[in-house]
Amino acid sequence: MIEVGTVNQHSFDVLILGAGAAGLMAAIEAARRGRRVAVLERAGRPGKKILISGGGRANFTNLHTRPDNFLSANPHFAKSALARYTPAEFIRLVERHGIAYHEKTLGQLFCDGSAQQIVDMLMSECADAAVRVLLSTAVREVRRNDSSGAFTVDAGKDTYTAPALIVATGGLSIPKIGATGFGYDIARQFGVAIETCCPALVPLTLSGAEQTYFADLTGVSAPVIASCGKRSLREKMLFTHRGLSGPAILQISSYWKQPEAIRIDWSPEWPLLAPLRVADARRDLATLKVEAGGLPAATFGDSNALRVGELVMAIGNPMGFIGALTTGVVHALGSLAGFGRQSWVLADVRLAPGNSGGPLADAHGRVIGINTMIVNGLGAAVPGNAVTAFLRRGASGFSLGVTVQPVRLEGRRFGLLVLKVEPGSPAAAAPLWTGDVLTGAGGRPFRSVDDLHLLLDGVLNDAGGVIHLQFLRGDRAATREVAIRLARPVAEAA
Repeated sequence: MIEVGTVNQHSFDVLILGAGAAGLMAAIEAARRGRRVAVLERAGRPGKKILISGGGRANFTNLHTRPDNFLSANPHFAKSALARYTPAEFIRLVERHGIAYHEKTLGQLFCDGSAQQIVDMLMSECADAAVRVLLSTAVREVRRNDSSGAFTVDAGKDTYTAPALIVATGGLSIPKIGATGFGYDIARQFGVAIETCCPALVPLTLSGAEQTYFADLTGVSAPVIASCGKRSLREKMLFTHRGLSGPAILQISSYWKQPEAIRIDWSPEWPLLAPLRVADARRDLATLKVEAGGLPAATFGDSNALRVGELVMAIGNPMGFIGALTTGVVHALGSLAGFGRQSWVLADVRLAPGNSGGPLADAHGRVIGINTMIVNGLGAAVPGNAVTAFLRRGASGFSLGVTVQPVRLEGRRFGLLVLKVEPGSPAAAAPLWTGDVLTGAGGRPFRSVDDLHLLLDGVLNDAGGVIHLQFLRGDRAATREVAIRLARPVAEAA
């Protein structure tokens, strides 16, 4: 029975504050034991946190729930509670109400439909047990009679009394849905010891260089092992625009306290450490050396033999789906405007975060490219032959150490705005600054970003690795010139 506002009956055997999951379950079990139960809820609807759990589908239990999954100053409490009411019993309740569900990963159970089904189930059980759920009933004061031990609760214009009081008002998390510290206030009032409150089951926010370093991975999810102290958890981790999240991070955050470190194993299947040997930012390629044997190796095909219209497959882990495959056909072969004279494979395969770095394979399963980006709605891959050549010789061309963006200047002149200067690079030694605009080299104006790429590839450079760049700085009133001695990336000796 749901009632809004005042009621005539004020005397109960059990009063419960809070109509969330804990409060409703407590009410059902108490009423089944013959107690007259009332639940007081200040919100206008019950189970608000249930409704947002599991992405709106309510991850209502876990098949592998064990006492050691819980953090408590009294670890024996979880043992007793789980022995008396197991996940299997709640699953039987869900099935009795005809709620379809599925197992996602690691024993996590979700509704096929909506989390509202779980709230409706609990409210139906309350109604069957004659529990009175009083919504929009804000508690003003809680008192206890020293002689009788009975509790008195003032809420709205009414007063409720009962020999037993259960406080199930929740913690401090998610204030947007009404969470407050009211339960802690009542505990303090009656002299109940309170453990120090700290964030738990929360994402980690990165800042500064760390946030910048991982920014391009936003949306990528991967299975990891997250460790803190003696605790290790194997779950998925998700890169977000603010930092790190996903089940692995949310769970390990409960064990973290400053200044402890959180360790993340990115390769839970194999304990691999792979130092970077050489990288080519323009090609978006890098070589790593793995000290391991018995690893599966891909077979490369001849990308020069590809033809427009040929079937290809992109393989990767888009949006956290491990080993996902999408198919398409080759749309074009050749260079791309703004990317120098390098050749690319363009195909109408569907790419998403998590596909970058994955193989593009032909119909025979041979790698004929490495997926790297999306251009005009098409997947762009570095041709397989260029990859194998890179592996043999390392990065090609000279390195300047800048990230640039094409801009239009006064008089429709073309320029390259410097967005980033790599520390220790030839550009940093010159020095070039972020905000400078490159306008040309050796007296020749840049007309596209290709001109800079061609210069660095050595096509226009015959001065032994020294180039004379023209650029604008500050108010851009006058053109400046600087001589820069470039450096070739050198692969580490095998």
